[in-house]
Amino acid sequence: MVSIYGYMRNTSREVVKQGLLKYLEEYSHSDEIIKEANFHLPLLRTISKGKHGHGKKYRAQFIDSFGRVIYENLSQSSWNSIIPFLSASDLIHSSTFIIDDIVDKQNERFGDCATWKKFGLNEAIFTGFRLREIAEKIIIDKQETSLKNKIKLLGVVSDIHRKTYDGQSLNDKLLKNYNHEVYLERCNYFGGVFLGGVAQGSAILANANEEQIKLAKEIGEIYGTAMMIRNDLKDYMTSELLKFDHGISKALKRIPLEDFKIGRITYPLYVALNSQYKDKLESLLGKPKLTLDEEKEIVSAVANSGGFDKTIDLIEEYKSKALNLCENLPENESKYILKDLINLMKNSRDYTNLMKESVK
Repeated sequence: MVSIYGYMRNTSREVVKQGLLKYLEEYSHSDEIIKEANFHLPLLRTISKGKHGHGKKYRAQFIDSFGRVIYENLSQSSWNSIIPFLSASDLIHSSTFIIDDIVDKQNERFGDCATWKKFGLNEAIFTGFRLREIAEKIIIDKQETSLKNKIKLLGVVSDIHRKTYDGQSLNDKLLKNYNHEVYLERCNYFGGVFLGGVAQGSAILANANEEQIKLAKEIGEIYGTAMMIRNDLKDYMTSELLKFDHGISKALKRIPLEDFKIGRITYPLYVALNSQYKDKLESLLGKPKLTLDEEKEIVSAVANSGGFDKTIDLIEEYKSKALNLCENLPENESKYILKDLINLMKNSRDYTNLMKESVK
């Protein structure tokens, strides 16, 4: 059985080397600023410096591996044939991050300057648009498949963008307010729709039947929603915790208590606000600058109220649904690799245990 982390690293390395870098070079304008802005976030997401700052290390991208394993499960052909689509998916993801950072006034992304902070607001907006258009160009020019399938893929891309920005609007409805249905829909639109789209596109390229395409999309949407819920747990890493390397993904290293500071109520906080810690949390909610002691007090309240544990339970519900649906896929090795990918969600408890320990 293949190592799941080796599988992910291999997938990301091949997508970046065979697709992403070449396509960005080909479709970027020759102007140095435009080209640098186009490359900035995609490179931060996919390549890091090796040990002691030497060499290059390819970051394992879950999305690339998810698309690959769906394709391998439903097709007998080499997964390398869908590298153009996976490269396009990476650029679509980067484009949404760029806009998200602008909306949230986020200064950093993946341990470096956010695109808007490095290149200015206007150039960042243009870059977000450009990356989407480059992604569509890749699908049209580089992805070998029928015209009918290309039209379907472009429809998938359109759905991802429309629903992602619908999700931004739903996100604003959680400011100083909480509605569980809105919260779950927002998580679906931010995480589920994207991963579901990648799975759907990979199944389309495998020339799967409609029932299989629908199943692949459903598995991706459910698991992607769980990933977004898990992402909300990262809001409760204190600034002190984020200073040290505990094996925390760079993707999680952003502003500590970011949502809390702008008054956004996600599920962990909702649980805590319905506990004995309500008054204290409400007195701090929306405060843009928090002392380290206040950060720890907030994290401690969310942990002690059961906010972390109940969020883990919610994540597990979605993970179990995704795993159960996998039973309907064709029986081959890829089916079990997909299950291994989904079971990586178990490290959510590692994050919460780390956060609990940091405030004892």
